[in-house]
Amino acid sequence: MINLFIQANQINRLIEKQNATADEIKLAKRVAVNATIKGLRLDAGKMIRELVHVKKSPHSSKTPKALIESRIKLFFAKADALSSDVAGGKLLVKDIKIPIKFFSPKQTPAIARGKRRKTKKSVTSAKIMKGGSREIYPHGFGPNIKKLGYTIWERQSKRRTPLKKQEGVDVAFLLRRRGGERRLRESANRRLQKNLQRRIKRIGFVRRRAAAAAT
Repeated sequence: MINLFIQANQINRLIEKQNATADEIKLAKRVAVNATIKGLRLDAGKMIRELVHVKKSPHSSKTPKALIESRIKLFFAKADALSSDVAGGKLLVKDIKIPIKFFSPKQTPAIARGKRRKTKKSVTSAKIMKGGSREIYPHGFGPNIKKLGYTIWERQSKRRTPLKKQEGVDVAFLLRRRGGERRLRESANRRLQKNLQRRIKRIGFVRRRAAAAAT
C-alpha cells in the first residue's frame, strides 16, 4: 500500500502578498491540494503502466486504465474540515491485486517429439513486468478455460488436488519496491507549488477585475 498525505501549510507568506483574507487562504489551499491529488492519480497510473504489463483481457470489459485507476483512491480536502493553516488530502494506492488474466496468460500445450514420441510438458506463463521475461508457473494450467475464470491455477503437489488460484499482481508493492512512492512524493511537491502559484495569481486577477468594475 502507498499512502500519501498532501498538506498545504507554511505557505501563508506567498498568499499574504495578495493581502488575502482568511477565507481566500483556505480556498486557495483546498483548491491547490485537490488539484494536486487529481494530478497524482495520473502520475501513479502512468508509473504503474510503465512498470507492469497490464493488457486488455478478451474475457473482461474493463480497460487497463480503468483497472489500474480502480486501485488508486483519492481523498479530497473538504471545506468544512479546514483551518486557516492546514489543508489536507490523501492519495492511496491500494493493495488489491490485479488478476492474472490481465497479464496475457497462456498455456503452451504439450507436444510430441522424437522417435519415441516423448511428450514435453505444457508451459503456463504470464507477462508481468514491462521489458521482462514471461513468468513461468511450473504446475500451472487453466488460462484458456472458461469455468476456471481464464486465469492460472496451480497444483500444490503431484496430486490433482489441492489447487490454488494465482491471486494476481500487487501493483502497489511493485511500485513501492521500484521507488514509486518517493517519485510520487517529489511529484506531489512540484504539483502543489505549481497549483498554489496558480491559485495566488487567481486571487490577484479577481481583485484587479473587481477594482476595475468598481471604477
